[in-house]
Amino acid sequence: MPATYRELSSEYNNAYQAHLEAFQRRLAHTFSEQRRYTDFYPSIGVEEGSSTDVLVYGQAVGGWHEELDYREPIPGDRVEKSKRFSNEPYPGHSPLDWVNVLWTNGTLNGRPPEEQTHYEGRENGYRAWSSFFWQTTIALMQHRLHITNDEDCGWHKGLVWSNLYKIAPQDYRRADAKEKFNPTETDRALQRPEAVELVRMELEELRPKLCVVLTNETWWAPFARGLQVEPVGGKSGKTIERVDEYNGTRIIVVKRGWGVSYKDAVQDIIRVSS
Repeated sequence: MPATYRELSSEYNNAYQAHLEAFQRRLAHTFSEQRRYTDFYPSIGVEEGSSTDVLVYGQAVGGWHEELDYREPIPGDRVEKSKRFSNEPYPGHSPLDWVNVLWTNGTLNGRPPEEQTHYEGRENGYRAWSSFFWQTTIALMQHRLHITNDEDCGWHKGLVWSNLYKIAPQDYRRADAKEKFNPTETDRALQRPEAVELVRMELEELRPKLCVVLTNETWWAPFARGLQVEPVGGKSGKTIERVDEYNGTRIIVVKRGWGVSYKDAVQDIIRVSS
């Protein structure tokens, strides 16, 4: 039988939908030129009955799935559509197997035609091999799962992927080719109260052994204040910006940007997570 995966609660889903609606209300009063945004629901690679090993956060995901025009009412079923997009995989795959399929053109082209069509229709030319985020995440999970064969695609067992900010600008109708962005500081401020609360709910419902924030301290700082995390002293590394504890979970905030090696980041995460 195909595997089934853990789910977040109905309370979380209600809070997610309310988050989109609150952002829309605030956005209307800014008279912004930007009006088209997508949103991201956490993708859960943890099988039903299993515990969460790692919860990894990125910044935000413009380009994830179909955007909404925020001048129009938010559909009442948007949370369900976002949840399905992140968590209903191709038959026989996990919600995070798209990273394996879309690693390179070669990995995609090696798949059966119907599978290629499924993934090409979702990801709009994205290939994961060049991503610091996915390079770091996969190498860390390989270490934690004792995977030594790079052809082993099971690195996502026990992993949840989320983003600090769930709403990101996007306009796929633009003539200059599917442009996508990170949220501006204004976009982040407009969604921040609910964004912090959703992160709180994810940490408390999923109870990961380890949380890795692959953004930087600037993006994490409002969440640290809102969550009232407990800083952990004596833990550092050239790629580590801070280490916190929340509700029994160690949270490691990693630098990202030019010149930061994913191999160095993984070694530092391993060292300070113990």
